[in-house]
Amino acid sequence: MNRVGIIKRSGFANLGFGTGAMRVLLECLKHHNVEVIKLMGCSAGSFLLPLEAIGLFEESLEAWLNLTPDKIAKLRKLSLIRHPFKRPSILDSGPLREYANKLLEPNLDLIFSNTAIPFEIITTDLKTGDGVYFGNTRENKNILLDICMASAALVPLLPPVQINGLSLVDGAFSDDMPIKRLVDSGCDLIFVVDVYSGIPEFSVPFKELAWPDLILRTSQISIDQHSRLRLDANQRINQEIGFFNNVRGIDAAAQILNSFNEYLKIEQYSECKIVFVRGETPIERIGFHEFQTIDQTNLVEIGYWAAKTALKKINLDFDGV
Repeated sequence: MNRVGIIKRSGFANLGFGTGAMRVLLECLKHHNVEVIKLMGCSAGSFLLPLEAIGLFEESLEAWLNLTPDKIAKLRKLSLIRHPFKRPSILDSGPLREYANKLLEPNLDLIFSNTAIPFEIITTDLKTGDGVYFGNTRENKNILLDICMASAALVPLLPPVQINGLSLVDGAFSDDMPIKRLVDSGCDLIFVVDVYSGIPEFSVPFKELAWPDLILRTSQISIDQHSRLRLDANQRINQEIGFFNNVRGIDAAAQILNSFNEYLKIEQYSECKIVFVRGETPIERIGFHEFQTIDQTNLVEIGYWAAKTALKKINLDFDGV
């Protein structure tokens, strides 16, 4: 029986797409008695993850459908005029903090109970560039809102968040696809909820993009390249498995290789299957200042379809939703 991990990658549209996909994945796996070891999310993908970990799918859906740009951020107009280069961010994230708190605060006891699926939210240490991971363990109960805000702090649009003496920003900068983290937790099947399937498409020519869009675009390129490197590394490891198996027992070098194999836990990676949950066609980039123009319900429906398609790859059918 598989031990499953699920990753919600970054991307604002993952609030909608991921809401649909996560519901289908979790309800189907529960129906088939498949154990879910851990959920992981970062950036926009982190905000609804705690609700999904306790099965509040309707609440998660409602949170997405009721979201409007004014509930996310507001421009620091006056301070930017007076001190344009002395503010930590262009936008004030106060509205998002208030909206997220209304979702999380009433459910904190359940989120941090034994009945919740274990999850980790990824942030990035601004000083070291390393990923900092926060789980639904007791010591994080009173700072969950700060953790979610930090994970989505896409600088310079949104400000860093201070937690335990660390300045933390968007988790996508350090670990947008934490496969190793899940393998080390014992997962042998990993679903990656990936709304954009790489770098998202744009509906307008690049020469017409404003500077906020250009900031987001360069960030997305950096994040996507980082994630590709991680995947390539895993693929190379798998390719080396045959080599390791062939040299064992041949000569003294085998002892060194076996030690190296044990240190890297290379066989665990070779036994882990990764299934991407993606739409049939590329989804255009959706910014948090423009999503009122899209069909929010349709994005959820695409998530439903993508998850069902991914489940069929491992011979699991789901008739719900």
